[in-house]
Amino acid sequence: MQSNLLYYQTNYFAVFAVIFLLLCYIDPLRVLMGSTLIVVTLLSCARLATEASGPTVGITVVLAGLCLYYYSSLAYALLSLLVPTQVILVHASLRLRNIKNKLTNNVLPLDKTPMALIIQRFGLQVE
Repeated sequence: MQSNLLYYQTNYFAVFAVIFLLLCYIDPLRVLMGSTLIVVTLLSCARLATEASGPTVGITVVLAGLCLYYYSSLAYALLSLLVPTQVILVHASLRLRNIKNKLTNNVLPLDKTPMALIIQRFGLQVE
């Protein structure tokens, strides 16, 4: 699977962008609201982890309520990121390696490409 991710990485980035933009085109308000809510909640939780003061705890509680109220927007924003990722991983898992793929992965150094950096970030070895 890693060799397919490395070999088709440009195609995968394009597929991710197309599917994500298609989902954003279908319902841009839900994606924008969900993404904003995710970012604000993560920033609030990070601030709460560094300093647990009264206003920060209150803001986090309010944001938790907003997350529950806008659950559909939150779920749609997460799915707009997870659906293209799932399509890419299923394709990379099911696609069989061909001769050109094997030769390219053995001849060209692929350890400094964007996909290789993502794979290494997950703690896997790039072969």
